[in-house]
Amino acid sequence: MRAILRKKTILLLILFFCFADAFSRDFDANSDAGALQNAENKNLEYPQYAPLVALVEVAGINAVVHLFDRYILNADYAQVSLNDIGNNFSKGFVWDNDNFSTNTFFHPYHGSLYFNAARANGLSFWQSVPYTFAGSFMWEFFCENTYPSINDFINTSIGGVALGEMTHRLSALVLDDSAPGAKFWRASSLLWIYLTEL
Repeated sequence: MRAILRKKTILLLILFFCFADAFSRDFDANSDAGALQNAENKNLEYPQYAPLVALVEVAGINAVVHLFDRYILNADYAQVSLNDIGNNFSKGFVWDNDNFSTNTFFHPYHGSLYFNAARANGLSFWQSVPYTFAGSFMWEFFCENTYPSINDFINTSIGGVALGEMTHRLSALVLDDSAPGAKFWRASSLLWIYLTEL
């Protein structure tokens, strides 16, 4: 296992230095602000503005994850009844004791799915923020039989906005051929896929 990891690391370093030269040339060639603006205007296709589709996708994300948790994982917290939903609304928010990785990675990751559902449907950054909060609210009150957690709600919503915007911008770099360093990002993505399949 260590030998494979060592080989992957060496290959990654060699390819990084090879692509670093191509990246710097590509960046220098496109560093003129006017040329970059023209390329953006010419090549970028923005998705059609569809706020209702985004809302359906947010609800769909929660439905798919909840059904997976309930029927595949058979998780206790996913066995939700109408009585549980009523209790969630009557009790309100509490503080839970989730572990560090759940609060700082999994909740923001889940929130980034809500955020990017909106971004992928043509909504701006600020228009996408309420979708993240709505998705988190829906999960806390309708998809778990434990009382809604205020720290989960905050981590999912605010962390989801931050992680969602980062992944949105990263995907725009990978998909946009006219952006500075586009060849580097695309090659790096293909290299990562290849290395993870070794």
